[in-house]
Amino acid sequence: MPSRTLSASDRRPLPRWLTVLLVIGGLALLVARRHQEALTGWLWAEDGAEFLRDALLPGADILTPYNGQLWVVQRLAFALIDAAPLAWAPLLILVISLVLITGSVAVVLQSRLTELFRGRGLQALAFVLLLATPGAWESTGLLLTVHWWFPVGASLLLMAPAPRSRAWLVVELAWLVVIGLTGLTSWIVLPVAIAAVIVRQEGITIVRLVVILATAVVQGITLVNSPRALAEVAAPLDFARIALQRVGSVAIAGERGLADVTTRPVLIAVLAAGAAFLLAVLLVALMGRRWPGIALVTSAVIATVLGILGADEPSALLQAPYGGRYFLPALTFAILILVLGIRGRPRWTRIVAVVALVGMSFAFVVDFLLPPVTPLLDAQEWQTFTACVESGESGCSIDIAPAGWKVTLP
Repeated sequence: MPSRTLSASDRRPLPRWLTVLLVIGGLALLVARRHQEALTGWLWAEDGAEFLRDALLPGADILTPYNGQLWVVQRLAFALIDAAPLAWAPLLILVISLVLITGSVAVVLQSRLTELFRGRGLQALAFVLLLATPGAWESTGLLLTVHWWFPVGASLLLMAPAPRSRAWLVVELAWLVVIGLTGLTSWIVLPVAIAAVIVRQEGITIVRLVVILATAVVQGITLVNSPRALAEVAAPLDFARIALQRVGSVAIAGERGLADVTTRPVLIAVLAAGAAFLLAVLLVALMGRRWPGIALVTSAVIATVLGILGADEPSALLQAPYGGRYFLPALTFAILILVLGIRGRPRWTRIVAVVALVGMSFAFVVDFLLPPVTPLLDAQEWQTFTACVESGESGCSIDIAPAGWKVTLP
Protein backbone atom coordinates (compact mmCIF):
# COMPACT_ATOMS: atom_id res chain seq x y z
CA MET A 1 0.00 0.00 0.00
CA PRO A 2 1.13 3.61 -0.61
CA SER A 3 1.31 4.35 3.11
CA ARG A 4 4.26 1.91 3.50
CA THR A 5 6.45 3.97 1.19
CA LEU A 6 5.37 7.46 2.24
CA SER A 7 7.65 9.58 4.37
CA ALA A 8 6.38 11.11 7.59
CA SER A 9 6.17 14.54 5.94
CA ASP A 10 4.10 13.12 3.07
CA ARG A 11 1.61 11.65 5.53
CA ARG A 12 1.26 14.89 7.44
CA PRO A 13 -2.04 16.64 6.53
CA LEU A 14 -2.43 20.31 5.71
CA PRO A 15 -2.46 22.53 8.80
CA ARG A 16 -5.97 23.62 9.67
CA TRP A 17 -5.12 27.30 9.35
CA LEU A 18 -3.75 26.73 5.85
CA THR A 19 -6.85 24.78 4.87
CA VAL A 20 -9.05 27.66 6.00
CA LEU A 21 -6.92 30.16 4.09
CA LEU A 22 -7.08 28.01 0.96
CA VAL A 23 -10.86 27.74 1.15
CA ILE A 24 -11.27 31.50 1.65
CA GLY A 25 -8.81 32.14 -1.16
CA GLY A 26 -10.63 29.65 -3.37
CA LEU A 27 -13.95 31.41 -2.85
CA ALA A 28 -12.25 34.72 -3.67
CA LEU A 29 -10.83 33.14 -6.82
CA LEU A 30 -14.34 32.18 -7.97
CA VAL A 31 -15.64 35.67 -7.21
CA ALA A 32 -12.80 37.05 -9.34
CA ARG A 33 -13.80 34.75 -12.19
CA ARG A 34 -17.37 36.09 -12.02
CA HIS A 35 -16.51 39.64 -10.94
CA GLN A 36 -18.87 41.35 -13.40
CA GLU A 37 -21.97 39.50 -12.18
CA ALA A 38 -20.89 39.97 -8.57
CA LEU A 39 -21.16 43.73 -9.12
CA THR A 40 -24.41 43.81 -11.08
CA GLY A 41 -26.45 40.69 -10.26
CA TRP A 42 -28.09 38.37 -12.74
CA LEU A 43 -30.73 35.73 -13.36
CA TRP A 44 -30.21 32.99 -15.90
CA ALA A 45 -32.77 30.74 -17.57
CA GLU A 46 -34.23 28.13 -15.18
CA ASP A 47 -32.68 29.82 -12.14
CA GLY A 48 -35.38 32.43 -12.61
CA ALA A 49 -38.03 30.88 -14.84
CA GLU A 50 -38.25 27.58 -12.95
CA PHE A 51 -36.61 27.52 -9.51
CA LEU A 52 -37.17 31.09 -8.34
CA ARG A 53 -40.68 31.13 -9.73
CA ASP A 54 -41.58 27.86 -7.98
CA ALA A 55 -40.07 29.09 -4.70
CA LEU A 56 -42.24 32.21 -4.87
CA LEU A 57 -45.42 30.18 -5.39
CA PRO A 58 -47.23 28.54 -2.46
CA GLY A 59 -46.69 24.83 -1.92
CA ALA A 60 -43.13 24.65 -3.25
CA ASP A 61 -41.75 21.09 -3.05
CA ILE A 62 -38.05 20.17 -3.13
CA LEU A 63 -38.93 16.86 -4.83
CA THR A 64 -40.68 18.47 -7.80
CA PRO A 65 -39.00 17.07 -10.94
CA TYR A 66 -37.95 19.24 -13.84
CA ASN A 67 -36.73 18.07 -17.23
CA GLY A 68 -36.79 14.46 -16.13
CA GLN A 69 -34.68 14.90 -12.99
CA LEU A 70 -34.91 15.86 -9.34
CA TRP A 71 -33.07 19.05 -8.32
CA VAL A 72 -32.93 18.84 -4.54
CA VAL A 73 -29.89 21.11 -4.06
CA GLN A 74 -31.33 23.85 -6.25
CA ARG A 75 -34.76 23.74 -4.64
CA LEU A 76 -33.30 23.74 -1.13
CA ALA A 77 -31.14 26.73 -2.08
CA PHE A 78 -34.11 28.64 -3.47
CA ALA A 79 -36.16 27.83 -0.37
CA LEU A 80 -33.38 29.56 1.57
CA ILE A 81 -33.37 32.47 -0.88
CA ASP A 82 -37.16 32.76 -0.54
CA ALA A 83 -36.71 33.35 3.20
CA ALA A 84 -34.67 36.48 2.45
CA PRO A 85 -35.91 39.71 0.82
CA LEU A 86 -36.61 39.10 -2.86
CA ALA A 87 -34.38 42.02 -3.81
CA TRP A 88 -31.37 39.99 -2.62
CA ALA A 89 -32.16 36.97 -4.82
CA PRO A 90 -29.70 37.62 -7.71
CA LEU A 91 -26.80 38.16 -5.34
CA LEU A 92 -27.75 35.18 -3.17
CA ILE A 93 -27.93 32.92 -6.22
CA LEU A 94 -24.37 33.89 -7.11
CA VAL A 95 -23.04 33.61 -3.56
CA ILE A 96 -24.69 30.26 -2.77
CA SER A 97 -23.54 28.75 -6.05
CA LEU A 98 -19.94 29.85 -5.49
CA VAL A 99 -20.00 28.55 -1.91
CA LEU A 100 -21.34 25.18 -3.12
CA ILE A 101 -18.61 24.95 -5.77
CA THR A 102 -15.90 25.83 -3.27
CA GLY A 103 -17.27 23.34 -0.75
CA SER A 104 -17.43 20.54 -3.30
CA VAL A 105 -13.86 21.09 -4.48
CA ALA A 106 -12.57 21.66 -0.92
CA VAL A 107 -13.20 17.98 -0.18
CA VAL A 108 -9.78 17.45 -1.79
CA LEU A 109 -8.16 19.21 1.18
CA GLN A 110 -9.41 16.74 3.80
CA SER A 111 -6.71 15.00 5.81
CA ARG A 112 -8.28 11.64 4.97
CA LEU A 113 -7.08 12.06 1.38
CA THR A 114 -3.43 12.91 2.10
CA GLU A 115 -2.38 9.29 1.66
CA LEU A 116 -4.21 9.02 -1.67
CA PHE A 117 -2.42 12.12 -2.98
CA ARG A 118 0.89 11.02 -1.44
CA GLY A 119 1.55 14.51 -0.21
CA ARG A 120 -0.39 17.52 1.08
CA GLY A 121 1.19 19.79 -1.50
CA LEU A 122 -0.63 17.96 -4.28
CA GLN A 123 -3.91 18.38 -2.41
CA ALA A 124 -3.45 22.14 -2.40
CA LEU A 125 -2.43 22.09 -6.07
CA ALA A 126 -5.49 20.06 -7.02
CA PHE A 127 -7.76 22.46 -5.11
CA VAL A 128 -6.47 25.53 -6.96
CA LEU A 129 -6.42 23.91 -10.40
CA LEU A 130 -9.91 22.46 -10.01
CA LEU A 131 -11.37 25.86 -9.11
CA ALA A 132 -9.65 27.32 -12.18
CA THR A 133 -10.94 24.58 -14.49
CA PRO A 134 -11.24 25.88 -18.06
CA GLY A 135 -14.58 25.61 -19.82
CA ALA A 136 -16.56 26.64 -16.74
CA TRP A 137 -18.48 29.59 -18.22
CA GLU A 138 -21.88 27.86 -17.96
CA SER A 139 -21.17 26.21 -14.62
CA THR A 140 -19.87 29.01 -12.39
CA GLY A 141 -22.21 31.42 -10.62
CA LEU A 142 -25.43 29.60 -11.48
CA LEU A 143 -27.50 27.35 -9.25
CA LEU A 144 -29.00 25.75 -12.34
CA THR A 145 -25.66 24.20 -13.33
CA VAL A 146 -23.84 24.03 -9.99
CA HIS A 147 -24.43 20.27 -9.79
CA TRP A 148 -21.91 19.66 -12.57
CA TRP A 149 -19.24 20.45 -9.94
CA PHE A 150 -20.59 17.83 -7.54
CA PRO A 151 -19.15 14.69 -9.21
CA VAL A 152 -15.56 15.65 -8.39
CA GLY A 153 -16.38 16.31 -4.73
CA ALA A 154 -18.55 13.21 -4.45
CA SER A 155 -15.84 11.06 -6.04
CA LEU A 156 -13.29 12.33 -3.54
CA LEU A 157 -15.63 11.48 -0.66
CA LEU A 158 -16.19 8.01 -2.10
CA MET A 159 -12.41 7.44 -2.26
CA ALA A 160 -11.74 8.61 1.30
CA PRO A 161 -11.59 6.46 4.43
CA ALA A 162 -14.44 6.80 6.89
CA PRO A 163 -14.40 9.96 9.02
CA ARG A 164 -13.52 9.51 12.69
CA SER A 165 -16.60 11.36 13.90
CA ARG A 166 -19.94 9.56 13.70
CA ALA A 167 -21.69 12.91 13.39
CA TRP A 168 -19.51 13.83 10.41
CA LEU A 169 -20.26 10.43 8.86
CA VAL A 170 -24.00 11.17 9.09
CA VAL A 171 -23.45 14.58 7.49
CA GLU A 172 -21.38 13.02 4.72
CA LEU A 173 -24.01 10.38 3.91
CA ALA A 174 -26.79 12.96 4.02
CA TRP A 175 -24.86 15.13 1.59
CA LEU A 176 -24.38 12.18 -0.76
CA VAL A 177 -28.15 11.61 -0.69
CA VAL A 178 -28.88 15.25 -1.47
CA ILE A 179 -26.41 15.56 -4.35
CA GLY A 180 -27.34 12.09 -5.58
CA LEU A 181 -30.89 13.39 -6.01
CA THR A 182 -29.62 16.39 -7.97
CA GLY A 183 -29.08 16.12 -11.70
CA LEU A 184 -26.96 13.24 -12.98
CA THR A 185 -24.46 13.15 -10.10
CA SER A 186 -25.29 9.66 -8.85
CA TRP A 187 -25.04 8.11 -12.31
CA ILE A 188 -21.72 9.80 -12.99
CA VAL A 189 -19.96 8.74 -9.77
CA LEU A 190 -21.29 5.17 -9.68
CA PRO A 191 -18.05 3.67 -11.13
CA VAL A 192 -16.02 5.37 -8.39
CA ALA A 193 -18.37 4.03 -5.71
CA ILE A 194 -18.06 0.48 -7.10
CA ALA A 195 -14.28 0.70 -7.45
CA ALA A 196 -13.96 2.00 -3.88
CA VAL A 197 -15.70 -1.12 -2.56
CA ILE A 198 -13.31 -3.35 -4.53
CA VAL A 199 -10.12 -1.47 -3.63
CA ARG A 200 -10.72 -0.30 -0.07
CA GLN A 201 -12.85 -3.21 1.17
CA GLU A 202 -14.27 -1.19 4.05
CA GLY A 203 -17.79 -1.22 5.41
CA ILE A 204 -18.25 2.49 4.76
CA THR A 205 -17.60 2.02 1.04
CA ILE A 206 -20.51 -0.42 0.85
CA VAL A 207 -22.80 2.02 2.64
CA ARG A 208 -21.78 4.80 0.25
CA LEU A 209 -22.36 2.53 -2.73
CA VAL A 210 -25.86 1.71 -1.49
CA VAL A 211 -26.61 5.43 -1.17
CA ILE A 212 -25.36 6.17 -4.70
CA LEU A 213 -27.21 3.19 -6.16
CA ALA A 214 -30.45 4.16 -4.41
CA THR A 215 -30.33 7.77 -5.57
CA ALA A 216 -29.40 6.67 -9.11
CA VAL A 217 -32.45 4.39 -9.18
CA VAL A 218 -34.70 7.21 -7.96
CA GLN A 219 -33.38 9.52 -10.66
CA GLY A 220 -33.83 6.78 -13.23
CA ILE A 221 -37.46 6.26 -12.21
CA THR A 222 -37.99 10.02 -12.36
CA LEU A 223 -36.60 10.14 -15.90
CA VAL A 224 -38.69 7.18 -17.07
CA ASN A 225 -41.85 8.80 -15.74
CA SER A 226 -40.98 12.13 -17.36
CA PRO A 227 -42.26 13.29 -20.75
CA ARG A 228 -38.75 14.42 -21.59
CA ALA A 229 -36.92 12.41 -24.24
CA LEU A 230 -33.18 12.23 -24.66
CA ALA A 231 -31.68 13.89 -27.70
CA GLU A 232 -31.45 11.94 -30.91
CA VAL A 233 -28.53 9.54 -30.57
CA ALA A 234 -25.56 10.74 -32.57
CA ALA A 235 -23.18 8.49 -34.48
CA PRO A 236 -20.15 7.21 -32.54
CA LEU A 237 -17.84 9.42 -34.60
CA ASP A 238 -19.94 12.46 -33.68
CA PHE A 239 -19.64 11.54 -30.00
CA ALA A 240 -15.87 11.18 -30.38
CA ARG A 241 -15.50 14.51 -32.18
CA ILE A 242 -17.61 16.39 -29.65
CA ALA A 243 -15.69 14.87 -26.75
CA LEU A 244 -12.34 15.59 -28.41
CA GLN A 245 -13.25 19.20 -29.11
CA ARG A 246 -15.04 20.05 -25.87
CA VAL A 247 -12.80 18.14 -23.44
CA GLY A 248 -9.37 17.66 -25.02
CA SER A 249 -9.19 20.88 -27.03
CA VAL A 250 -10.79 23.02 -24.30
CA ALA A 251 -8.20 21.65 -21.85
CA ILE A 252 -5.49 23.02 -24.15
CA ALA A 253 -7.02 26.15 -25.68
CA GLY A 254 -9.86 26.99 -23.28
CA GLU A 255 -13.41 27.72 -24.35
CA ARG A 256 -12.52 31.26 -25.32
CA GLY A 257 -9.47 30.15 -27.28
CA LEU A 258 -11.45 27.44 -29.07
CA ALA A 259 -14.23 29.90 -29.93
CA ASP A 260 -11.65 32.20 -31.54
CA VAL A 261 -10.37 29.49 -33.90
CA THR A 262 -11.52 30.50 -37.39
CA THR A 263 -9.24 28.62 -39.79
CA ARG A 264 -9.14 24.90 -40.52
CA PRO A 265 -5.35 24.45 -40.08
CA VAL A 266 -5.49 26.03 -36.63
CA LEU A 267 -8.50 23.91 -35.69
CA ILE A 268 -6.69 20.74 -36.79
CA ALA A 269 -3.68 21.73 -34.68
CA VAL A 270 -5.87 22.39 -31.64
CA LEU A 271 -7.70 19.09 -32.12
CA ALA A 272 -4.37 17.26 -32.38
CA ALA A 273 -3.18 18.88 -29.16
CA GLY A 274 -6.48 17.93 -27.54
CA ALA A 275 -6.08 14.32 -28.65
CA ALA A 276 -2.55 14.27 -27.20
CA PHE A 277 -3.91 15.63 -23.92
CA LEU A 278 -6.61 12.94 -23.69
CA LEU A 279 -4.03 10.27 -24.50
CA ALA A 280 -1.82 11.60 -21.70
CA VAL A 281 -4.71 11.41 -19.24
CA LEU A 282 -5.44 7.82 -20.29
CA LEU A 283 -1.81 6.80 -19.96
CA VAL A 284 -1.54 8.26 -16.47
CA ALA A 285 -4.84 6.66 -15.42
CA LEU A 286 -4.12 3.23 -16.87
CA MET A 287 -0.38 2.98 -16.19
CA GLY A 288 0.44 5.39 -13.36
CA ARG A 289 -2.50 5.65 -10.96
CA ARG A 290 -4.90 2.82 -11.80
CA TRP A 291 -6.69 3.54 -8.55
CA PRO A 292 -8.56 5.78 -8.82
CA GLY A 293 -7.58 6.59 -12.42
CA ILE A 294 -9.59 3.89 -14.20
CA ALA A 295 -12.73 4.67 -12.18
CA LEU A 296 -12.38 8.41 -12.84
CA VAL A 297 -11.92 7.87 -16.58
CA THR A 298 -15.05 5.70 -16.61
CA SER A 299 -17.01 8.39 -14.77
CA ALA A 300 -15.69 11.03 -17.19
CA VAL A 301 -16.91 9.00 -20.16
CA ILE A 302 -20.33 8.48 -18.57
CA ALA A 303 -20.67 12.20 -17.80
CA THR A 304 -19.69 13.16 -21.35
CA VAL A 305 -22.05 10.67 -23.01
CA LEU A 306 -24.96 11.63 -20.76
CA GLY A 307 -24.28 15.29 -21.42
CA ILE A 308 -24.31 14.82 -25.19
CA LEU A 309 -27.47 12.72 -25.00
CA GLY A 310 -29.17 15.33 -22.83
CA ALA A 311 -28.32 18.33 -24.99
CA ASP A 312 -31.19 19.86 -26.93
CA GLU A 313 -28.97 20.25 -30.00
CA PRO A 314 -25.99 17.85 -29.89
CA SER A 315 -24.50 19.32 -33.08
CA ALA A 316 -24.39 22.76 -31.44
CA LEU A 317 -22.01 21.38 -28.80
CA LEU A 318 -19.20 21.84 -31.30
CA GLN A 319 -19.63 25.58 -30.86
CA ALA A 320 -18.06 26.76 -27.59
CA PRO A 321 -19.20 27.88 -25.08
CA TYR A 322 -22.66 26.33 -25.62
CA GLY A 323 -23.13 23.25 -23.48
CA GLY A 324 -19.84 23.62 -21.63
CA ARG A 325 -21.47 22.39 -18.42
CA TYR A 326 -21.81 18.89 -19.85
CA PHE A 327 -18.04 18.53 -20.12
CA LEU A 328 -17.04 20.06 -16.79
CA PRO A 329 -16.96 16.70 -14.91
CA ALA A 330 -14.62 15.21 -17.52
CA LEU A 331 -12.31 18.22 -17.28
CA THR A 332 -12.24 18.13 -13.48
CA PHE A 333 -11.61 14.37 -13.47
CA ALA A 334 -8.78 14.87 -15.97
CA ILE A 335 -7.15 17.46 -13.70
CA LEU A 336 -7.55 15.15 -10.71
CA ILE A 337 -5.98 12.21 -12.57
CA LEU A 338 -3.00 14.31 -13.67
CA VAL A 339 -2.36 15.76 -10.22
CA LEU A 340 -2.50 12.27 -8.71
CA GLY A 341 -0.18 11.12 -11.48
CA ILE A 342 2.56 13.47 -10.34
CA ARG A 343 3.33 10.87 -7.66
CA GLY A 344 2.51 7.88 -9.86
CA ARG A 345 4.62 4.91 -10.94
CA PRO A 346 6.44 4.18 -13.20
CA ARG A 347 8.43 7.38 -13.30
CA TRP A 348 7.67 8.19 -16.94
CA THR A 349 3.97 8.57 -16.10
CA ARG A 350 4.93 11.35 -13.70
CA ILE A 351 6.60 13.19 -16.56
CA VAL A 352 3.52 12.70 -18.75
CA ALA A 353 1.26 14.08 -15.98
CA VAL A 354 3.43 17.16 -15.45
CA VAL A 355 3.71 17.87 -19.18
CA ALA A 356 -0.07 17.55 -19.61
CA LEU A 357 -0.75 19.95 -16.73
CA VAL A 358 1.75 22.44 -18.12
CA GLY A 359 0.02 22.05 -21.47
CA MET A 360 -3.17 23.32 -19.84
CA SER A 361 -1.52 26.60 -18.84
CA PHE A 362 -2.94 28.61 -21.73
CA ALA A 363 -6.47 27.29 -21.06
CA PHE A 364 -6.21 28.16 -17.37
CA VAL A 365 -5.20 31.71 -18.23
CA VAL A 366 -7.53 32.45 -21.13
CA ASP A 367 -10.60 31.01 -19.37
CA PHE A 368 -9.89 32.41 -15.92
CA LEU A 369 -11.99 35.56 -16.31
CA LEU A 370 -15.38 34.31 -17.43
CA PRO A 371 -17.16 36.52 -19.99
CA PRO A 372 -20.13 38.40 -18.50
CA VAL A 373 -23.57 36.98 -19.11
CA THR A 374 -25.78 39.19 -21.24
CA PRO A 375 -28.20 40.73 -20.90
CA LEU A 376 -27.38 41.55 -17.29
CA LEU A 377 -30.29 42.16 -14.97
CA ASP A 378 -31.70 45.67 -15.31
CA ALA A 379 -31.79 47.23 -11.82
CA GLN A 380 -34.93 49.28 -12.47
CA GLU A 381 -36.85 46.36 -13.96
CA TRP A 382 -35.83 44.14 -11.05
CA GLN A 383 -37.00 46.75 -8.55
CA THR A 384 -40.36 46.96 -10.35
CA PHE A 385 -40.68 43.16 -10.35
CA THR A 386 -39.90 42.81 -6.65
CA ALA A 387 -42.37 45.55 -5.78
CA CYS A 388 -45.04 43.75 -7.83
CA VAL A 389 -44.38 40.41 -6.11
CA GLU A 390 -44.29 41.90 -2.62
CA SER A 391 -47.55 43.76 -3.19
CA GLY A 392 -49.31 40.47 -3.99
CA GLU A 393 -50.28 41.47 -7.51
CA SER A 394 -50.81 38.83 -10.20
CA GLY A 395 -49.03 38.62 -13.54
CA CYS A 396 -45.65 39.91 -12.28
CA SER A 397 -43.03 39.36 -15.00
CA ILE A 398 -39.42 40.25 -15.83
CA ASP A 399 -37.09 39.48 -18.74
CA ILE A 400 -33.89 37.64 -17.80
CA ALA A 401 -30.84 36.18 -19.56
CA PRO A 402 -30.50 34.60 -22.04
CA ALA A 403 -32.64 36.62 -24.40
CA GLY A 404 -36.18 35.30 -24.64
CA TRP A 405 -36.39 33.99 -21.06
CA LYS A 406 -38.54 35.57 -18.37
CA VAL A 407 -39.87 35.00 -14.87
CA THR A 408 -43.68 35.11 -14.85
CA LEU A 409 -45.92 34.60 -11.85
CA PRO A 410 -49.60 33.73 -12.34
